[in-house]
Amino acid sequence: MYGFNGGGFNKCATLVSRQYSAFVLGHIQILWCIAMLLCPILVNAMIGEGTIYDWRMIFLLHAFLSLITNVYFCFVAASDAAWWTDDERVKSRMISGDTFWWWKNEPQQV
Repeated sequence: MYGFNGGGFNKCATLVSRQYSAFVLGHIQILWCIAMLLCPILVNAMIGEGTIYDWRMIFLLHAFLSLITNVYFCFVAASDAAWWTDDERVKSRMISGDTFWWWKNEPQQV
């Protein structure tokens, strides 16, 4: 399954968001950081006495959530560009062969 590989998720986000991939991946990283900060707090609240049974339930909960989200990802994953990446300025410059201002060899006007 694609979702079990963390690279598959990031690659799909890059392919779908095209020229906005840095913005999209930045927000994904923020959500991952929030999850990494909240997970130990939630586990500590749920762990109880720290018995093997408690840890088994935490593991099974993580496994269940991972399985459900990965199955969902396999059904909705796409590599086509999103509708919001269709920028007319980009398209017209690509067709005309003109470059973007930061790639020109001319000095920039300040």
